[in-house]
Amino acid sequence: MCGKSSTLQRRKILGLTKTMLKYNKQKLNQIFKKHDVVFAYLFGSQVSGKTNSESDVDIAVYLDENCADFFKTRLTLIEKLQALFRKDVEVIILNEQKSIFFKFVIIKEGQVLFEQNHSKRVGFELETMRDYYDYQPFLRAYNYAYLERGLSKI
Repeated sequence: MCGKSSTLQRRKILGLTKTMLKYNKQKLNQIFKKHDVVFAYLFGSQVSGKTNSESDVDIAVYLDENCADFFKTRLTLIEKLQALFRKDVEVIILNEQKSIFFKFVIIKEGQVLFEQNHSKRVGFELETMRDYYDYQPFLRAYNYAYLERGLSKI
């Protein structure tokens, strides 16, 4: 019985988020357009389904290159989105994200939430995938050397 209620609770929370996204789609699009967002992804626990009552909303945005102040725009987006969703919101600026792995996870596991320029989003995804797969041999070699070093100490 306990397992069923927690599953039911998880479904309600996930359903609430999906409903909120659907209901607020127009407002969400207005916010993104007003603040130079070219495209945006929803990612993290809201997409994976591993949410609880304390879960925040993770959104990654790609801003127009002509945006005057990425930091100020990020803070404004957080403020507007928290007011819209009535939940904590984390906003990641993809233009400034250096981690190839993190960008790859966002495009692989996230959901497109907004898109003002399809070719720009596809170009970003292709560049991210290329960088990620180009980096894989180095990452494997590093991990192998790390494991070898650790095993030699045993």
